[in-house]
Amino acid sequence: MIAAAAGGIQPCASEVAATDVLSVSTDSSLREATRLMAEHGVSHVIAIERANGHAVGVLSTTDIVAAYARAAGAEVTP
Repeated sequence: MIAAAAGGIQPCASEVAATDVLSVSTDSSLREATRLMAEHGVSHVIAIERANGHAVGVLSTTDIVAAYARAAGAEVTP
């Protein structure tokens, strides 16, 4: 950020990304998304609409925990 503000050379996102991009279809189960995250040691995946291949959002481990908590009847506050 400091280099960018000073007009320095800015790397592209792929040069600083921690891992390859992982995605799940919007009709995948949360269990499948969780398995994929655990298998690859990541905390986020891109949600892709199967019908058109467009990214529609980012699913995080926090989102998954909140969904399971709501399903269990817990009150979840963002």
